[in-house]
Amino acid sequence: MISIAPDQPAQKWLQHPEYLKTLPSGVGGMPIRNKIHLEKIFQSAQSGNYPMLRIYSGTQDLIPNAKLFQDTIHNAWAAIPIFWYSQLDGRGPNPLDQAIQEHLDAIRWHAEQKIPVEINDPHQWGLRMAPDHLVVADAWLSAFIAKELGVKTYIEQFMFNTPAGNTWQMDLARVLAMIEIVEPLIDSEFQVLRESRAGLAYFSPKPNLAKGQLCASTLIQMSIRPDIVHVVSYSEGDHAAEPSDIIESCQMIQKIIEDSLQGMPDFLSDPKVISQKDHLLREAQVCIEVIKAQADLSGYDKPFLNSNFLCSLVKKGVLNAPMLQGNTWAPQPISTQIIDGKCEVVDSIGNIVPEKDRLESLGYLTKSDTPLFFKIQSPTE
Repeated sequence: MISIAPDQPAQKWLQHPEYLKTLPSGVGGMPIRNKIHLEKIFQSAQSGNYPMLRIYSGTQDLIPNAKLFQDTIHNAWAAIPIFWYSQLDGRGPNPLDQAIQEHLDAIRWHAEQKIPVEINDPHQWGLRMAPDHLVVADAWLSAFIAKELGVKTYIEQFMFNTPAGNTWQMDLARVLAMIEIVEPLIDSEFQVLRESRAGLAYFSPKPNLAKGQLCASTLIQMSIRPDIVHVVSYSEGDHAAEPSDIIESCQMIQKIIEDSLQGMPDFLSDPKVISQKDHLLREAQVCIEVIKAQADLSGYDKPFLNSNFLCSLVKKGVLNAPMLQGNTWAPQPISTQIIDGKCEVVDSIGNIVPEKDRLESLGYLTKSDTPLFFKIQSPTE
């Protein structure tokens, strides 16, 4: 499979060719400018093992883009955020509430076309130093929204090594918690496939170190038995991947993947991993219960599919990250710190703040005795 990342002008302006042609090419990706380019990309892939192609959705005009991608490269699955690619992160031009609505509409369109969908919000929060348990809570929220919109095959993406300061133990615990919190949503109408990848901010600019990082990360990833391994080129810490970088990266990890299928050490039985995973599940549930309570009080019909309600979760600080400070869409303060290899909420003097205390400081009532709504179990069961 080939994953296509259009450059930033194409992601924003692909449906506006007169303006697009005035912009520089190749800023952050492939300079796709028209339908012919996409058709040539597809034809170029028709050799070897005839890989499927998939492409990122863009930052506006998502449904026109989706129709174009389906007509040209037969998009294998869509990668669409909920909150991002908006004024929240500056990658999209639309206000947050407007962007959320467009994203919901695009997810629903893909569901109607029976095209699988990936919602990559959790790692977007993690890349901005959101605490680990909020990333876990958002994994549930993203999957729940996808199911409510009619998605039948959902790609749950796990960006390992995120944030970059997390240790391997605590990072694996975060991913395991993300898996388990989504599992109760799975049924005959909602299938979840696991996609793993190494962290974008993880790689050293030194090539030999980065190669070791890619191999090590892939080995840990294989412990969750991913259905899809997204190969991040080892060159990410230094330069955008050239064809030779991509080929070399794939060759480096191919044997790791093959050998792991023959038998892996059981990283999942590590007591520290299990303990942290269970802690994150409970902290995430505190957040989710507040979100559910606010949904009940909102007065909206289907609040989880309402852009105003979802936008309010960011405005009121339920979902938050330190790197959003100063953004008008996320005015509530939050501080996090890497402590003992995990990303935690901290107060002004560096003490860890439990999720119950954080949410109560924002004016929300929390329940400390709510039973877990998911079964804690190994993802290999």
